Amino acid sequence: QLDPPAFSVNPNPRAMAATSVGSTSAFADIHVTNSGELPFTITANGVSLTGADADQFELGTANVTPCNTVTAVTLLTNGCYARVAFKPTSSGAKTATIQFVTDLDPSIQTVTLTGNATVPNGIGSATVTGTPTVGSALTGVANDVTGFPIPTIRYRWEFCSEITCTTKVN
Repeated sequence: QLDPPAFSVNPNPRAMAATSVGSTSAFADIHVTNSGELPFTITANGVSLTGADADQFELGTANVTPCNTVTAVTLLTNGCYARVAFKPTSSGAKTATIQFVTDLDPSIQTVTLTGNATVPNGIGSATVTGTPTVGSALTGVANDVTGFPIPTIRYRWEFCSEITCTTKVN
C-alpha cells in the first residue's frame, strides 16, 4: 500500500532579511515537496499572499518549477518552488502567509512569512516652528528619505545671523 500524499515545505516559517522601508529584499525560495507516495495537486494559480501584512510581501516567479504552473507534486519529482520578497512600506515587524490551494484535506496549506522593516538613514525633510536663538532648543517634526515620519527630534542652534541659523540634530 502506498503512503498518502503529504504537503511538506521548507522553510516554514520563512524569516525574511531586515529591509529598509521603501526597499525590496532579494527574492527567497520556499520549496514545496510531497513526503507521501501518492500525488497531490496545487490548483493552477493557487498560490497567494494573505494576512494583515500581505501587501508588505511580493510573490515572484521561481526560476525552477514554480508552484503556480505545476499540476502535481509527487515524491518522484523535485517538488515546486514559491518565490517571495519583502517590500515594506512602513516600519516594524510584519507577518503574512503564503497560501497554497491543494486537493488535500485540509485544502489550504500555509507558510508563515515574517520580516522586520527598518527606517533608512537620513532625513528627507524637517519642519521647526518658533524663533531660533543661539543655544536654544526647539522641537521639530522630520521625515526620513522615504517620507516616513521620524519621532520627535530636538534641534540645538549653533549659529544665527540676521538671515539664517545653522543647527545640529540632538
